[in-house]
Amino acid sequence: MKRGALFTLLLLLVCAGIELYLLTVLNEYSYKKQYVEQHSEDIQLLILGHSHVANGINPKLLDIGAFNMSNQGRTTYYDAVLAERYIPQLKNLQYVIWPLGYNFQYSSYRYPCIHRKDVDYASSYKCMYEKYMNIPYDISGIYWSELLHSKLNYGRRMFSSSKNFFASGICDTLGFEGLDIAKRNLTWQTEKLPFEVDYKNSNADLALAENLSCMKRIAKVCKDTHVTLIVVSTPCYKTYLELTTPKGLKEMQDCIDSMKSVNPMLEYYNYINDDRFVEEDFFNSCHLSIVGANKFTRIIATECLQR
Repeated sequence: MKRGALFTLLLLLVCAGIELYLLTVLNEYSYKKQYVEQHSEDIQLLILGHSHVANGINPKLLDIGAFNMSNQGRTTYYDAVLAERYIPQLKNLQYVIWPLGYNFQYSSYRYPCIHRKDVDYASSYKCMYEKYMNIPYDISGIYWSELLHSKLNYGRRMFSSSKNFFASGICDTLGFEGLDIAKRNLTWQTEKLPFEVDYKNSNADLALAENLSCMKRIAKVCKDTHVTLIVVSTPCYKTYLELTTPKGLKEMQDCIDSMKSVNPMLEYYNYINDDRFVEEDFFNSCHLSIVGANKFTRIIATECLQR
């Protein structure tokens, strides 16, 4: 009995030590928060959003002081909080780029209504955003254990250190998270296909309302601070496009119209079916490879920023 209690105590102490150590080692969430706070006067273009732009826009190719603050698992709620927190602080900010993904207006942890064929990483993202970006999703003050909640590879940094954060290839100094086509799976064409929304689920309307409200918050803070908001829909491969529906595509424009009701000067560029992108430009059905990201970034520089 005593041995069991002693073993349990030792195990808890080891786990607590690991949790404390992880707090001290940089990850993509803590690094991006730290960069924006330490370079508030240098950033002229801020990229918010989810993995489509985290992997899809390379700030180093933009002839402006740009930083990519986007992360995977970023719902519109998190972007609204980050926009309201940081945009007013960035005194030289001219542009914000934000992505509108197909059916992403139904992505909600509070009102789930999406059929998922992959692992649900909601608890992992809640953990990382609260611990390293100070954004609670549910009840503030809850401690999120990475050992219990992380279903991704964030814990790999336990065997690393902040010194070789960039050597790990997670992101570069300006926040770009490039995807090397050499690491692309043979099944890439059928990976990360569109979410299927359960429109009959009572949560669908609630999730949509939640996301539209957050989109309007992003639009409003850009308007209030006289920052140009550029919304982009990133390129997708044909296997992804084949599973989109007229209803889903129309709702993307409805989201833009809703945001424009708050910020009429918003600019929208839809590249979802842009035929300039070929197989080598994609890492999976909806994420660009480094080759595609560089191409997309140059297009943005020419078509969205040089007007």
